[in-house]
Amino acid sequence: RPNADTAYYFMPFGAAAKEKGLTEGFKPVNFDKIPEILKDPEGHWFTIHKGTVVFVVNKKLSKRIPEGWKDLLEPDFKKSIVYLDPRTTGIGYAIVLATAHALGGSVDNLMPGIEYLAELQKRGNIRLIEKTTEYDKFVKGEIPVWITYDFNGYRAKYIGGLGDDVAIVIPKEGTITGPYAISLVKGAPHPNAARLWLNFVMSELGQLTFAEGFVRPILDDVKMPEDVAQKFLPAAEYQKAMDIDWVKAQKVQGEAAKLWGKHVLGEE
Repeated sequence: RPNADTAYYFMPFGAAAKEKGLTEGFKPVNFDKIPEILKDPEGHWFTIHKGTVVFVVNKKLSKRIPEGWKDLLEPDFKKSIVYLDPRTTGIGYAIVLATAHALGGSVDNLMPGIEYLAELQKRGNIRLIEKTTEYDKFVKGEIPVWITYDFNGYRAKYIGGLGDDVAIVIPKEGTITGPYAISLVKGAPHPNAARLWLNFVMSELGQLTFAEGFVRPILDDVKMPEDVAQKFLPAAEYQKAMDIDWVKAQKVQGEAAKLWGKHVLGEE
């Protein structure tokens, strides 16, 4: 007896909900424009917007602005870098996946990312590995380099009051996206209203609403007003960001957490 008409979550949980029989297939407007890897073919879940793993830099605190993952290994970033624990957070795991893909690995071979993060730790460039969100600490000026999703950087820049003191960098070696999905709930109390809502979410107006909140629409052809578009990095920069199979990635997250704990923190 569900209370909700639709469910919104980090993408892989849509697949889990389908497996438990909690969703109903529905293909909204523009469904065909969503990349295949980011939707269920029957519409049991589909991505509506996404973030990108980036560097968010406080230019007042960092000696320089890093251009890529390998730059962060240099002495200029001693005790400068903060990210979330991949054992307990989705963005933390996304950073493992991003470094793996950028440095020659994949979902099937995460060791390039694990080894890279272990080297950052060994060189003393990690300031802190947090278990909860670092947004407030970044805005207060406690974090020089924050590895996180781009929308957190835009929020700090345009809402948090840091303005031009914030640099948002997509690593030159590449990175990945973090997609968020939505589903029609099976047995929804208001199924027709739910379908109308899902159609709105995937309409140009709905997608533009996400962009106004600093998350990138899943539709690449949304026409943003100039005042919205200019707040994002250029579209060419986002070509460095890869969509990956998060459903597959979710299945190996437990093993990835153990590898990270062993190689980065020295846990047995």
